[in-house]
Amino acid sequence: MLRAVILNKPTEVFKVAPGQEFSFDIEVMNDTYWPWKSGCQVTLAEEQSSITIPVYTFAEPVTQEVRGKSSVTVKVPLKVLDYAVASENVYEIFLTFRGPKGQSFGAPIPIKL
Repeated sequence: MLRAVILNKPTEVFKVAPGQEFSFDIEVMNDTYWPWKSGCQVTLAEEQSSITIPVYTFAEPVTQEVRGKSSVTVKVPLKVLDYAVASENVYEIFLTFRGPKGQSFGAPIPIKL
């Protein structure tokens, strides 16, 4: 959990439409003494599927160097499914950071649409 401590993330509910692309920032701190390895990325958490959430799967690379005891801001792009049905429902999706071998680390990051 200490490898990805979320310092700042969106708290509002994003109002989106089918096919819409949008992005937001997540500020994360590596609260260990070891840097992140090259090849880390932010993705959807594995506990969900495209059947339950209205966004396309993605893997956004973390291009900044994340040293131990430092923080970075990562821009996360999402695209709403083209065939999503517009409604007043609020969907909560969860994102996670992954290492170069695909292992998730840190707490899941909730985002509301």
